[in-house]
Amino acid sequence: MKKNSLLLISDRGAEGSLLLLDIATSISDMVIWVASEPPDVISSILNSSGVEDRVSVLSFVQSSNYRHVNVNNLSEVGILISKLSEGMEDFTVLMSAIPELLLIHGLEKTYIFLVNVIGKTTSQNRKFFGSLIQGAQSERDEIMISRLFSIILRYQRSLEGANWKRCLILETPIETVDYDVVEVIMDGKHITIPQDVKNAIINEFQNLSD
Repeated sequence: MKKNSLLLISDRGAEGSLLLLDIATSISDMVIWVASEPPDVISSILNSSGVEDRVSVLSFVQSSNYRHVNVNNLSEVGILISKLSEGMEDFTVLMSAIPELLLIHGLEKTYIFLVNVIGKTTSQNRKFFGSLIQGAQSERDEIMISRLFSIILRYQRSLEGANWKRCLILETPIETVDYDVVEVIMDGKHITIPQDVKNAIINEFQNLSD
């Protein structure tokens, strides 16, 4: 059975969104990114990825560069996602702002909102990616939000000597991948997942719309 949603639980920082955006743009022609990151961080991620023309951003932070969406109004978030997706044949919704939604609206309202937007997106054979920040929400909230997603990955950094070691943990088994922990490389502002692992993740989604 092909998958339609992916959750990344990552250490704090922009690297989780960079990794998710890389996978999302490898799967879909267009990405609708609901972002809570500062606008300059969003710009840095898009520039380093080279996908500015394929990403429509809904930003919780007001700026002149991206369309603003009111974090206090969940209905507005859902409506703007729908409006941006009009005319898109193939797209992925990427929501890196779930921790902020949990903080402001609590688990119940955020859970119901995600049930609706994930259901609407995936019922049209599109994909939905989300992210949580390790430690930003309670373990209960993390478990309950995780249950909404078909693939769960975890991105962790650990300092070894003077260098960071970055690992991607496959909490959901991925077909053709026989190991659960994958080392990834950060080269400047670009994250590189081993190609066989990236291909295996993409393959989980690629025939969804067939």
